[in-house]
Order: sequence, then C-alpha cells, then structure tokens
Amino acid sequence: MGDAPTIELAVNRPSCRQTVELKATFDDREGAHPGVAKVEFYEDGSPIKSETERLWWSTEYKVTHTATGSHTYHAVATDKDGNATESNVLTVNFEGYRSDAMPTTTLEASLATCRRTTKLTIRYLDSLDYQGIEEVTLYEDGRAIAKEDPKFPDF
Repeated sequence: MGDAPTIELAVNRPSCRQTVELKATFDDREGAHPGVAKVEFYEDGSPIKSETERLWWSTEYKVTHTATGSHTYHAVATDKDGNATESNVLTVNFEGYRSDAMPTTTLEASLATCRRTTKLTIRYLDSLDYQGIEEVTLYEDGRAIAKEDPKFPDF
C-alpha cells in the first residue's frame, strides 16, 4: 500500500443548457504499483460512470439533462494499490433548453470575373444542436433562382 492518488474534477461550464463535460484529472506515483486503476463519476451521490481503461492522467464524461435543475458531481480515483480518493464537489445548473446557433453559409465563385459561366459553391453548417438545415436558397440580384434540400443536394 502506498499514498492515495490525487484527483480533481472540472466542468467546461458550471451553468449550461443541456450538456456538460466532466473532466477528472488524477495522478498516482506512489506505492508498490503506481497508477490509477479506476475512476468513478457520481451525480447527486449516486454512481453514473466507471472508467477502468485508458487512465493516463485524465478522463472525461458527458452528462445531459433536458429538465431545469441543479446537480452535484464528484469523482473517486482508486489506485492500483487499492487506495481511493474523492475529488472536489461541483454544482452544475442545467437550464434545460437546447443550444442552437444560426446556420452559417459561404458562397464561392470559380471565377471572380467571367464572360458567361461560373461555378458557384455553397457551403453551409448547422452548429451546436446539429439538427440539420431544411433548405438552402440561392439568390441572384435579390431574386430566388434555385432551392436545394440539403438531404438531396443538386446544386
């Protein structure tokens, strides 16, 4: 038996909409068998995840709640000698609604100056909630000239 491991728990944002990533950072360099063998994540005092593989110095776990409310989190690191240590306790306030941002688009022309024809490339992205884009409309001089369903592109 050696000294107990060290562990610290962090969260990417203490007040969030639906999802946070818990990150446990740990270390154990003492004892007959140095190294952490297991990290357990707890929510409101109950275990929610146990990790026993790829434990070099940290491990992450994503937690999602669609209802509003606060939850407390902590982690426990157990070293290869059987010593266990609890991390700090964090409180996360879930706001319950999904993060979403306006979709982004870019339009590129194959030729900046052309006589008759140029190829237009439209790139679009839906970020944060990744629910997708329903429709893309191409305008020329303020008038819609083409529409596309991103599921079946034909631009």
